[in-house]
Amino acid sequence: MRLDPDPNSSGTGAWLEELRPDLVLVFGGKILREPWLSLPQLGALNMHYGLLPWYGGGASAEFALYHDRTDRVGVTIHEIAAGVDDGPIVQRIHVDTRGARRLEECQAEVYLVGIESLVEQAVRRDRGESPALTSQSGTQVYRRGPHTLLVEAVADLRLRHGQTLFPVQRSLDRMPRGRGLRGRLAPERIPPGVYVLLYHSIVDAAVAEPWEMSFAQIATPIERFREHVAYLASHLTPTTLPEAFELLREGPADKAYFAITFDDGYTNLVTQALPVCAEHSVRPTVFASAAFAAQEAAHYRLLLAELIRRGLAEQTAEMLGIDPRKLWAESKDAYRAGSTEAAVERAWSALVDEPWPRAHLTFEELGELVRDGWSVGNHTLRHVPLVDLDDEELERQLLENERRLVEHGLDPIPWISYPFGRTSHVDATLDAFLDRNPDSFGIFAAGGVNVIPSRKEWLRLSVEGNVTASGVRDTLFREARATLAALDALAG
Repeated sequence: MRLDPDPNSSGTGAWLEELRPDLVLVFGGKILREPWLSLPQLGALNMHYGLLPWYGGGASAEFALYHDRTDRVGVTIHEIAAGVDDGPIVQRIHVDTRGARRLEECQAEVYLVGIESLVEQAVRRDRGESPALTSQSGTQVYRRGPHTLLVEAVADLRLRHGQTLFPVQRSLDRMPRGRGLRGRLAPERIPPGVYVLLYHSIVDAAVAEPWEMSFAQIATPIERFREHVAYLASHLTPTTLPEAFELLREGPADKAYFAITFDDGYTNLVTQALPVCAEHSVRPTVFASAAFAAQEAAHYRLLLAELIRRGLAEQTAEMLGIDPRKLWAESKDAYRAGSTEAAVERAWSALVDEPWPRAHLTFEELGELVRDGWSVGNHTLRHVPLVDLDDEELERQLLENERRLVEHGLDPIPWISYPFGRTSHVDATLDAFLDRNPDSFGIFAAGGVNVIPSRKEWLRLSVEGNVTASGVRDTLFREARATLAALDALAG
């Protein structure tokens, strides 16, 4: 036995030359140099506490959990090369985290699986077996540092709430907004984080189409939108949704960032929103439904708003079986996928002798936005809430929509905007889909600020309507406070 704080010292090198080991096994410690790498006849193997090449360094399991990637918690046995956790991969073993309720339990399971695998590989080499090796490149290294305490706290939070569907957004749903003095007195600086803002329709009343005015519930006046973007660009740093994860990859954001998103893909994004965003170098994401872009369907609530504007509320309510006084509210609360849209379309066909309004961007118009630096995301095939669907229909809504967006050259980002955007509009079937598609991100529309990275629970806040720039500012502060309170509630 030799104890040396520096395994690469000249004394240890001489001792190793004399010992001439057949095989070197490593678990933890400093990076080894020659003669450790070339002297052992059977090689030098390391048990790494993470799945390479995605997670290298001393905090690999913690960062995988922090990133909400339980599919990348595990162990890698690899031959040692000169870099950090570098060298050909011998074996990768995923560790199931579902049985762990604390970070310490997960760490213990990873260590146990790793040591057993390292011993198994040593026995195989002693028997003369030569396993196939997988080369690795682009290894992402996560080192311990000042951010580690937060990373570990978030990792622990994810394990303790691993059996709860969408726990962060659910906790945020319960948080009060703006009560008491703390809710009204804002600090001087916008708190750090990634603020994702939601809009739908940007309307210039002077040139608006009738549907733009009747569907006012989702509309933002162009004058207000200009104010919003100018305020955001002068007080926060613009980013894009595809870049959002990178801002939180290593730990908390260093300042306040903002990204703008639009749902449903309305035609006024080209005529109204595009010039404003271009003026401030803002590159939004529009979440599109292929059936809308192909003009095969229109948003059923847009048609409903037009029917109401035309004085046809009573006839429409009768056809839908809804109290006319509650027609607008219950058309969403009593929504049933497929049947509600079909009923509204039947009402339109029976009561209005003309095609429905051309309100949604075509594939070609979406391509125009992409050429200007925008990105396109997935909003399901026909804007169907992802709740109470079976696996087959849910996959059709998401995968067929993605396929059609790709087919039209839009290169969609792997982000899904959940239609209607609240926790009541998602369920375990969607959760399982996201587990099967771990490179996908999902985003809500029910408030909150992103201070930790996620896959299934990106948070988004709405500032639609006739909201002033100061109203946007107040909303940012309220949502930041509510998000931190929600995370504290989960961690407590």
